[in-house]
Amino acid sequence: EFRRVLFRSKQHLGFYPTPSAITAFQEDLQPYKTSKGAVQFPFAQPIPYELIAVMTAWRLAEVKNKHA
Repeated sequence: EFRRVLFRSKQHLGFYPTPSAITAFQEDLQPYKTSKGAVQFPFAQPIPYELIAVMTAWRLAEVKNKHA
């Protein structure tokens, strides 16, 4: 199951990797506003593209393992 996980607003990039990813990466996400399943990366700061890539790969592995 694939869904759009990035949304853009005027002030931030919203990333929705699911609650399990937010929990797994909570230390890395401390500088950002988070909710149960989302994180906001403000455009006033550099966007952490590497962190987004690592979280995306982690989430993909989690989905694959669930359906294995």
